[in-house]
Amino acid sequence: PEPDGTGLFGGTEGILRVRPGIGGSPGGPFCTLIRRVSAGDSLLFAGLPDSAAFANLPELPFAANSLRFRFAATDFRNPTALRFRYRLENFDRDWSAWIAETHRDYTGLPPGNYRFRVQSQNGDGNLGREAAFEFRILPPWHRTGWAFALYSLTLIGLIAGIVKWRVHQLQLKTRQLELLVAERTQTVQEQANKLAEMDRIKSRFFANISHEFRTPLTLILGPVEDWLSRKQSLAPETDLRRIRRNARRLLQLINQLLDLSRLESGRLILHITRSDFSAFLKGLVMSFASLAEQKKIHLQFSADAPPKALANSYFDREKMETIVTNLLSNAFKFTPAGGSVSVSVGSPDGKTATVLVSDSGSGIPAAQLPHVFERFFRGEDHRSANQSGTGIGLALVKELVELHRGEIAVQSEAGKGTVFTLNFPLNRDAFRPTEIVDTLDEIADWPAEITSETGEAVRAAASKSSDNPLILIVEDHADVRSYIREQLHENFRIVESADGDSGFLRAADAIPDLVISDVMMPGTDGCALCEKLKTDPRTSHIPVILLTAKAGNESKLTGLESGADDYLTKPFNARELNIRVKNLIGQRRKLREIYRREGLLQPAAPEMPSVEQEFLRQLMAATETGIASEIFGPEELSRQLNMSRRHLQRKIRALTGQSPADFIRTIRLRQARDLLARHAGNVSEIAFRVGFNNLSYFARCFKDEFGVSPSDFLKSAKQD
Repeated sequence: PEPDGTGLFGGTEGILRVRPGIGGSPGGPFCTLIRRVSAGDSLLFAGLPDSAAFANLPELPFAANSLRFRFAATDFRNPTALRFRYRLENFDRDWSAWIAETHRDYTGLPPGNYRFRVQSQNGDGNLGREAAFEFRILPPWHRTGWAFALYSLTLIGLIAGIVKWRVHQLQLKTRQLELLVAERTQTVQEQANKLAEMDRIKSRFFANISHEFRTPLTLILGPVEDWLSRKQSLAPETDLRRIRRNARRLLQLINQLLDLSRLESGRLILHITRSDFSAFLKGLVMSFASLAEQKKIHLQFSADAPPKALANSYFDREKMETIVTNLLSNAFKFTPAGGSVSVSVGSPDGKTATVLVSDSGSGIPAAQLPHVFERFFRGEDHRSANQSGTGIGLALVKELVELHRGEIAVQSEAGKGTVFTLNFPLNRDAFRPTEIVDTLDEIADWPAEITSETGEAVRAAASKSSDNPLILIVEDHADVRSYIREQLHENFRIVESADGDSGFLRAADAIPDLVISDVMMPGTDGCALCEKLKTDPRTSHIPVILLTAKAGNESKLTGLESGADDYLTKPFNARELNIRVKNLIGQRRKLREIYRREGLLQPAAPEMPSVEQEFLRQLMAATETGIASEIFGPEELSRQLNMSRRHLQRKIRALTGQSPADFIRTIRLRQARDLLARHAGNVSEIAFRVGFNNLSYFARCFKDEFGVSPSDFLKSAKQD
């Protein structure tokens, strides 16, 4: 024992120190003790003589914020009846419930000051003296004062840096704005100079193009005015050839301008076909043979590639013709008499072609070579002094070559001639599938197909009787109407209208066999007229041919989308017009024959316009519903279709070649035949069922229609 009487006793859990008198006398007051405070494996407090009076305030690191408190009471009379409750101030809101456990764990305590209090109660309900343990958990290093001081210094430095960077950026932006203003000023000045140059170029172009149009117009109008003044009935062949030549020149100029416009807007596309490129090129070159002979210029063509190398080439014939023709025209224009023009073609790999167009003419000065492919550019030298030009030919050539996936270059020396070199692919893989067509455009081949025999066939197709097909011409230009009428009047009856509105009224009244309409007219244009005709039940069956001065495919597609059956571009060939008119009317006659021969019309035929399908559906429905009545006829049919008898007469005759009465009788007979084939009754019953009240008349009509009497037909049907 110790001097104060404390005794030490060994036990299974270590040494037990017992101080006499600390627990009080039996039945007297007792104490609550905090035996141990630990953080993990670290012992922080092992008990003091008076834990309630523990005054030191231990500071625990933040890592030791998970604590275990062990406590006990000094009442040893009935230890199992002891109960405890505790509270950690600044953490627990209230005291805990009374429990028998002698320890309490706290984990994850935040930094701060704490006071752990524990009370005990014995089995008699007496409370022991309370014990308490005060401690402080220090904050982590990043939440200490020196850390916040460091944060403040860092923030101040960052703000200072941002301010300095922002000032630098503003200074830099100011310098950039100054440079940008100077650059924009220079750009605006350059654009102003460019606009002035473009204005000058366009003014020069309009002057050039005016001259180009004025010359052929003079050569056309001059002979015409001379004939009119002399009242000549026949024009000299020389004058006619001159007019044709200059008219073609005007057409070429217009086509070049239109091609440039379509190229600029991206609407000009390739139509690639397979052909012999060498033979095609040779044919183009040889078409200049007469001009070469006339100007005393030696013309030569050579093919350096094997014959089979270019036999199956893929290219756009029309655009390639424009390219080569422009280059050859320039070569002849600037080559004097006694000079030479040559064209050679080669294929180094069998997939690409190299074409050289050379001349021994005046050549192009070196200063002008970079500009020869620019639009509206014309050399201001001897090369153009005595030659006219618009400045669009070579620009068009370059853009067409590039459209064809090719390249073009020029070499020239003043006084020694010029060489244009073209390289472009000729294999199928170089082009998109949408650009490739299997055959040449049939429209482009019309002039070659039209012969004198064909023209005679058109003229012999019909006489001048009143039974000739009726054609309506809708054209606002009186001379064009007159010209078309003169070309068609021998084979067809003609009616005319000067605009789309009156043309529609005339078509609805006359129900012509065909309508020929100009596209560009004041008021209702040709496409709108065509759409009105195709959506009106009275006129939906009438074929329409549209005439237009627009040469592009987009305008052709617009016309066809409006319902046009055919499309012709001005200027058109008169024989071609006759043939197309004859073909369309012939197709309608064949359809009428099919309708008449087949009897029952099929309104759901996919090749019919929807309006016509609907009319035929209504016609068949009204007829099949009404034929059971013997008094059903054209009057009742026209009333049910809300159509005048006159219009119904013309509509049914146009579709079937029959009158309404004949059409109704045909439907009755066809229905009677079907009923007989199904054994739906005897002959007399079926005759009355389909509207015949005279049996002998029914038998005669049936035999005329089908070549057999009703009774014989019924017998054969029963045998089958």
